[in-house]
Amino acid sequence: MNAKKIKLFCLPYAGGTAAYYDKWKPLLFPCIEMIPVELAGRGKRMHEPFSDDVSVMVEDVVARVSTEINDSAPYAFFGHSMGGLLAYLVACRLEETRGTTAAHLFISAKGAPHIQRPDRTPYHSLPREEFVSAIVKLGATPAEVFEYDELLDLFMPLLRCDFRIGETVLAEKDIRQLSSDITILTGSNDDILQEQVEGWKSYTRKKYNIHVFDGGHFFINEHVKSVTDLINDQFKRCSRCQLH
Repeated sequence: MNAKKIKLFCLPYAGGTAAYYDKWKPLLFPCIEMIPVELAGRGKRMHEPFSDDVSVMVEDVVARVSTEINDSAPYAFFGHSMGGLLAYLVACRLEETRGTTAAHLFISAKGAPHIQRPDRTPYHSLPREEFVSAIVKLGATPAEVFEYDELLDLFMPLLRCDFRIGETVLAEKDIRQLSSDITILTGSNDDILQEQVEGWKSYTRKKYNIHVFDGGHFFINEHVKSVTDLINDQFKRCSRCQLH
């Protein structure tokens, strides 16, 4: 019996592009077809308007991944930070509209959206200088963006938009339980509360597990091999993937 490839849709962090995941391709099993998803307003879609409405962004991603999936081939999502929230919301929407279920969700550096930190002002509502300082501290956004006011002026609306979406709050009553296994990846020095990490178990009726990596919010930059090994291992075990 020929093994079916699993399609792994990778969703970027706030301000990130699909190209971020390119370095993962040679590290993933050949039976995994990685498909980085480009969001409107960045990367290859830079000239398309972006939206600050989370439902619009979700529908855009749903439309893009729907062309890649069918009723028999397994698929999964990986999302970092804002991308983790999108991964969950898109998976929910696909269950609702297509009746298909993701084999696995990998949610990285993102707390459960129904649990908020009462001691922290949402990043997207910070004054400009404080917002920039917070983004620099998180890492990943190219340093040159913050060195030139003209470039920052161009990039700031997109960044604020993404953080507003990434900090979307879900009421507990609006949580939809997926029929997908969920793996949470978190950094030991990230400012996400343990309660927020563990809160994701309310979002699935299937298996749920947590993996902690040394580092901060962008621990995945320092642990590329470990993260891709984790993905490979989870797919190897997943009966839906039919990897044999």
